Amino acid sequence: MIKYCRQLVSSWMFLSLLITIQSHPLRSSSRHHSSPSIDHLDVCDPAVEGAWLPRHDPLAPVLVPGTVPGTSAESIANYDCSRFPIASFLPTDLIGYTHVMPLCERLDHQPTVQSVPLSNLKLVWRSKCNRYSRFDGVEFSQLLAGGRTLYIIGDSTTEEMWISLVCMLGKEVVDDAATALGVETFERYAFETWGLTKNKLMRKVGMLHMRGGGRIVFVRSNYLTSQRTGNIEEDLVEVPKQFGDITYVEEEIPWTYFLNRDKNEGEFDTLLFNTGSHYKSSEKLNASAALFLQWIAKHVPLMNVWYRTNVPGSIECEFKFKGEANNKLNSSSSSSSSGSSSSPTTWNWDKFKKWDQIWKREAEKYFPLIKVLDVRQMSMGRSDAHPGLVFGKVDCLHMCLPGPVDEWNNLLYNELLRWKK
Repeated sequence: MIKYCRQLVSSWMFLSLLITIQSHPLRSSSRHHSSPSIDHLDVCDPAVEGAWLPRHDPLAPVLVPGTVPGTSAESIANYDCSRFPIASFLPTDLIGYTHVMPLCERLDHQPTVQSVPLSNLKLVWRSKCNRYSRFDGVEFSQLLAGGRTLYIIGDSTTEEMWISLVCMLGKEVVDDAATALGVETFERYAFETWGLTKNKLMRKVGMLHMRGGGRIVFVRSNYLTSQRTGNIEEDLVEVPKQFGDITYVEEEIPWTYFLNRDKNEGEFDTLLFNTGSHYKSSEKLNASAALFLQWIAKHVPLMNVWYRTNVPGSIECEFKFKGEANNKLNSSSSSSSSGSSSSPTTWNWDKFKKWDQIWKREAEKYFPLIKVLDVRQMSMGRSDAHPGLVFGKVDCLHMCLPGPVDEWNNLLYNELLRWKK
């Protein structure tokens, strides 16, 4: 009887959380696609007015695993990630450094995860907006030509967007010499000023220069304000961390270093940012949002600023893979070598919509010109795109590349096209 009650309570909690997080997700439906088209992006939101539909084109047959030996999702998606290592301060001569998440297809000895990207491509986002264009790397680089910069700042989900964009652009639009010089210049500055060696910069900073003079800069920042001081910092901050019995220091590289060098107050430049799951309370997020937006309004008031909404992880994915992770943990002789994820509430998935509302509310006070790249609804319809179980850890928040994150960049591309006009 007691066991039955426990199962009943557990089921009730799961259903309650599922309803809280996944309210009105957008699902694939031909009914959505058959609605009449809308001409103007001003009245047609391509992230809402559309659906994930089966791909019906010459590529469709090769998306079935095994039908075309050697076919990779990256090649089908026209990915060229060859500039990912240098742009992300990784060793360019060691291929193992590119066998990482979210490039799931490259993960060795993880066959289930490796199959996700190919499965991702079976569905394609079909927008009803007539003026919704497909991504064009050459055109994207031209949108930044003449010295314009796209800044991308945020946590690991924002880094996914950065990696996706590097791979979607490919090498043809990249100025290799300018990229190498930019990377080398910042490496030297980071070492001489902060004492940071190159390994401390890997995947914390990204830099890609394009032909025509444009560039893209990525800075990893989980909170936008310093986790240690709670302020916007102009210098490096070292944050003490503890993992089990191990004590270490995590360096917060100040994104202000890059934006402070905008002598034109951000005119013609674009900033895309996001932060979400790392915050533990509304009060802290409120304070950080106010400080961040006040800084932007003061230092780069002419910048084209975008806030990307948070996308909660998939409860279905958690429910599916948590049991597998626990089985692996129980069958392992050493608990330190395996493990499972924290619960969705640990990472505040149920608060993501509230976090988005806080940013919108604070923006009205301090930077009302901010725009919102709302990818929440379209992305919640793709619970299949998460890696699931990776090296014994459950990951139902991040998404494999290529996949739905590519569509986030396509949305940004369309908005930049409209902004230029």
